[in-house]
Amino acid sequence: MDPGLDELRAQAALRSGLPTIVASAASEVGARSAREVVEGVVGAVPQAWLEEPFDDEPAWLLRCPLPGLGGAVWAHLHQRLRVEGVPCHLEHTDPPGVIEAIERGWLVAEVLHAGGLRARRLLAGDTDRRPDLVRPFVDEPWLHALEREVARAVRSVRADLVPTSERGPDTLAAIVHRPSGRSGVELYLPAEPADPLPDRVAVLAAIEPVVGALELCPDLEWDATLGGLTLRLWLAVAPGAPLPGDELVEGVASWEAADLVDHADHVEIQVLPEHARDHDRVVASVAALAERAGLGGGPSRWVRTLAGPCFAPTWLADHVPADELLEALRALPGVRAVRRVPGAPHGLQDAWPAVDPVWRSVAGVCFCRWPDAVPDRDRLERVVDRAADARDHEVADRSPLELRPIVDGSGRHGLEVRSDRRSLAEAGLEVLLAELAALRHPELSSLGSLGFARDGAVVRRWWRRPEPDPSKIRAWGTSLDA
Repeated sequence: MDPGLDELRAQAALRSGLPTIVASAASEVGARSAREVVEGVVGAVPQAWLEEPFDDEPAWLLRCPLPGLGGAVWAHLHQRLRVEGVPCHLEHTDPPGVIEAIERGWLVAEVLHAGGLRARRLLAGDTDRRPDLVRPFVDEPWLHALEREVARAVRSVRADLVPTSERGPDTLAAIVHRPSGRSGVELYLPAEPADPLPDRVAVLAAIEPVVGALELCPDLEWDATLGGLTLRLWLAVAPGAPLPGDELVEGVASWEAADLVDHADHVEIQVLPEHARDHDRVVASVAALAERAGLGGGPSRWVRTLAGPCFAPTWLADHVPADELLEALRALPGVRAVRRVPGAPHGLQDAWPAVDPVWRSVAGVCFCRWPDAVPDRDRLERVVDRAADARDHEVADRSPLELRPIVDGSGRHGLEVRSDRRSLAEAGLEVLLAELAALRHPELSSLGSLGFARDGAVVRRWWRRPEPDPSKIRAWGTSLDA
C-alpha cells in the first residue's frame, strides 16, 4: 500500500470513532500471535476474529474493531506489530449486518484497485445496493476546489467524461450517509455520450492524487446505476450525527412479557460485561445457567453504555425468562447489566442475520427498529389503512397526535404516526416516542415499531390480539415504502 494513503486511511478510520485493525499473517499461528500483540497494547479483544485465506488471498487475517482507539495508541500498536513482522493497517468498520450479508452472499462485493485507492461496489443480487443518502445543498470553497481537481483528473482519462450533478456539468453532489453520519461527495459520470464503465479503473487511478492532496478517505464506493459510473468519496473527518440508534443500556428494558407472542419468535438476553477482560469468564458463568434455563447462543452485540460501547454476548429463548433468572445473571461476577429485548419479529426471521436491531424503551413501551444491511434501509411491516373503531377513538381523542389506523398482513390492528424532520434527530425522536408511549389503553401492546422514512420517523403502536392467526403471514417492506 502507498504509505501516504495508508496513513490517511488510518486517520480517517480513527476519526470515525470505530476503526478496525486488519493484520495479516502467513499462518493461523501467526494471526493468533498478532492478536496477542494487540491484546498486550489495548487489553482483551473478544470482538476480534480470524479470516482464513480465500481464493487468491494467501494470508490469514486478524480483524478487530477498536472503539475509541486514539492516535498515540495506534502508533504504538503499529510499531509493535511491525517489529513482529506483521503487516497491518486501519480501515473503516462495516456494521455487523454488512459483514454478515457479505459472508452469506446476500451482498456481493466487487472491489477495484488503483494505486493506493480501493473502491467497493456492493450488489444485492444483480442490482446495485443504493446506500441511504441525503444530498444537502452545499456551496462552499472546498467543494468548488474539489470539483475543479476532479473534473481535470477525469478529463485526463477521456475528454468526453463530464462529472455531472443536479447543479450541472463539472460538479459533484455533497452527500451524507444517514445511518452513519459519514459525509462526502458523489462523482457521477453519465452513460451519454459514451460509456464510462470500461475506463472505471483508469478514472480511479486519475483521481488518486486528488484524494491524497485533499486528504479524502482512500476507500471509496462505486456503482453502475443507470449505466453510468458513480464514485462516492468520503471526507476523512469525524462523522456527523447519524440516525438515532440504540438506547443507552444500564438495566432491563421494561415491556410486557405476554406481548412477545404476537410480536417475535424469541427474546434476546444481552449480558454486558463490566470490562472487555471480563467477557470470557462472563460467558463461562452464564453458560451453566443458560443450559438449565433452555437458552441458546445468539449473536454478540455492540451495546451503548455510559462508559462507551460494550461487546456483549447474547442468549436466545422462545419465551421471556423469569425475573429470577435475570437477577441471577446480574449477580454474576463481572456483569455490568442484563437486558432482555424482543428478537426477530414474525416474518423477518430469514433476513434477521443482516439486521442490526435497535431498541428504545420509553415508559414501559419498547420500540423496535430494524435496519437491514442489504437494502441499507429500516424494515417496516407492510400495512394498509382501515376504518377507525371504538378503541382507536378512545385513544386518539385524548391525544394531540395525528394517529392513522392501520392493519398489517397478519391482521394486527395498529395506530401509526408519521413525523417530520425533527424526529430524525435524537431530541426530536425522544419527544415523539414519549408521546407515543403516553398512549394508554389496556389493550395496547407494550411493543411498538420504529423506522426512518425520508422525511421523518414512522412509529407504530399495536393492539393486542387474544388469538393471533398463524396462517396469516406478516409481510415486510422498507422505510422507503412507508
